Amino acid sequence: MTNAERRSKQRRKRKRQVKILRGMLTVAAVAILVLVVRLIQILNPNVIQEGETPDFIGAIPVHTKYIPEGYAGRPGTLREIRSVVIHETANTAKGTDSENHSRYLMNEAKSTKISWHYTVDDHEIYHHLPDQEIGYHAGTAEGNEEGIGVEICVNEDGDFEKALDNAAQLTAYLVKQYHLSLDDVYQHHEYSGKDCPHRIREEGRWDAFLEAVKHYMGTI
Repeated sequence: MTNAERRSKQRRKRKRQVKILRGMLTVAAVAILVLVVRLIQILNPNVIQEGETPDFIGAIPVHTKYIPEGYAGRPGTLREIRSVVIHETANTAKGTDSENHSRYLMNEAKSTKISWHYTVDDHEIYHHLPDQEIGYHAGTAEGNEEGIGVEICVNEDGDFEKALDNAAQLTAYLVKQYHLSLDDVYQHHEYSGKDCPHRIREEGRWDAFLEAVKHYMGTI
């Protein structure tokens, strides 16, 4: 073998070694990235990925029908979850249950900045936005940026007592899921001054609602 051939062979060997080393470094970099992401999720559990809501909360079915990405009501902005914001739909018309409000959002949120995360009635829950994305429901930037919006149906042909109880179960699940406390459960009124949730406020039932949330937190 001539000197030129030996040098050529050595260059090919070095190239293979460099290629192998680069591959190993790439694998190591990916592994480190995965580890960093996992550590962030562990250290900051309030930032999670979508798709983690169960099909049932207690015995209440949960239907996940997200507002499409790109709609005005779904900016896709991620945030840290710090509160649960309780609303009432203020829509007493017959048939205006959670499914009805899901259809409403699918139409209205296309061109309007309106959205919330859950609607709950006397028999089911609809999930409209990933929890970690902001919605437009609280009336203030602070409320939108930190709160999960929960709307309780008040349709006259529904059972409001059952809807309220279902909302307490949903709220308990969210408080536990995101490592919050009862102090992090707010009325819409506390962010914007709006008389909402109207019936709960008018009937002086807020403390009882929080007690129900506390009870269900103990069963999860």
